[in-house]
Amino acid sequence: MIPRVVDYLPPVIPKHYEEMPDKHDEKIDLPDLSAPKSKKLLIVHSKDVSSDERKIFSFWGKVAVWDDRYINIPLDHLPEADYYFMDMRLKSVRVAIGSADLSKYSVVSYVPWFHKGEKFITQLESIALTKFPLRATSKEDFERQLMSEKIESPSIARTFIGWLVPCLQA
Repeated sequence: MIPRVVDYLPPVIPKHYEEMPDKHDEKIDLPDLSAPKSKKLLIVHSKDVSSDERKIFSFWGKVAVWDDRYINIPLDHLPEADYYFMDMRLKSVRVAIGSADLSKYSVVSYVPWFHKGEKFITQLESIALTKFPLRATSKEDFERQLMSEKIESPSIARTFIGWLVPCLQA
């Protein structure tokens, strides 16, 4: 008689594997691997946004621009869009943003270089941009570039000014 492979199994593996319950019959709950819905983007700006710059956004999704007609409408009920442009120079925008739940939105601040230290940027926990990304391979790549701060090179002058300003404020 020829020995069977099952006869030489270590004691951890039962010899009567036919009697073992079939694990494949059990239902396994798998996590949802579909792409998560990204948050809508609020682009708050303190400088004018040209129509060419808005065309970049309209290429990747639907764009809505704040209008004073929306003053009493919560941000959740604004017209459906992927990107909302809101001018921070308008009081109605500041009131609407102040009363909104911003946890549902990703906020990007589009400002001139001398406004990068403005208080509203830190209050909204946003990224300060002076230029919009021009090249992207997909909508996700475009939004990733929007939500990532540009890495700046070290500067002695900026470091010195950073030390000097708190001394002057004291």
